[in-house]
Amino acid sequence: MADAASIAPDSSSTPPTSSSTGYGPVSVDLNEIDLGVRKVPAPTGWTDILAVPVLGAAYFIHWRYRRYAPRRIPTLTSLRLAELYASAGAACLVFREEDRLERKMRQDRDLMTIEAYALAWRIAYNRTLKSQLQPIPDHLKANEARFLGYPSDGDLAARLRWWYNHIWSGPVEWNLAFASISPDTPVSRMLSWDDLDVCFTHIANTMREPGNDDTYVCGAAVPAFKALCEVTPFAMLARWAGRRMFWLPLNVVQRALFYATVGGVLAQDYQHASYLWTIRDKSAIADLLRANYGPEVERNIDSVCAKWSDQ
Repeated sequence: MADAASIAPDSSSTPPTSSSTGYGPVSVDLNEIDLGVRKVPAPTGWTDILAVPVLGAAYFIHWRYRRYAPRRIPTLTSLRLAELYASAGAACLVFREEDRLERKMRQDRDLMTIEAYALAWRIAYNRTLKSQLQPIPDHLKANEARFLGYPSDGDLAARLRWWYNHIWSGPVEWNLAFASISPDTPVSRMLSWDDLDVCFTHIANTMREPGNDDTYVCGAAVPAFKALCEVTPFAMLARWAGRRMFWLPLNVVQRALFYATVGGVLAQDYQHASYLWTIRDKSAIADLLRANYGPEVERNIDSVCAKWSDQ
């Protein structure tokens, strides 16, 4: 198998951006990010502890009410009450775990460095680089480096885990992240490929999301959500008309789109929050990134870590 240095994307054709620092195309954007003004996730409180029991009680009351007062208009979705409340409960649990991981990450200077670098690449990519890369160079479409860590000889669980972490971005974003950090430097040669792959993939996944600010958006579920909104009126009309040949297939489509939307948001949100914690030598990865974009951004990260450590 070829090593990382031999198949690294050619960064010479990557469109440069203006930077007075000399530390690469995202230096200016790193300094523009003020992570200190981002909303601090609330600590776990009694409302979080009671969220699932309250949803369970609400489901029981709703179910009893519908037994004595059946609906007179078509239902908004084809889902049963238990499915709707179970989905809401799962969302509560996942979002609270994401908040817990984010609070923990904001008190870790090394992980904050990696996250800041990923957000800066997202801003640079969506503001300028994406338009400058049209048409997309062939070397950025290649998957050789991206698949270096694919566990082709591993079990099914390992392969599914790899796809779960890499499916949120494509080869273009991954190769841009890869080319921004040379894999053939003394520092990077001391790191495991698994740690480097997590770093590149996290940057690529963050870069892929729409927008040019520091707010992470779970964009993978947007197409399913739009399709769900378009199908719902027709599904309601079909249920109202009572034609089985119409409402049955639309019910199936609507149910699939609902679970694709909810599942996509929860899976992508949790992956983004938890993935950096799989890095074994996070301090070495952070040092590699600091060498890549320079010391001036350290003031920003230091102020954020100090603010969050006081929470």
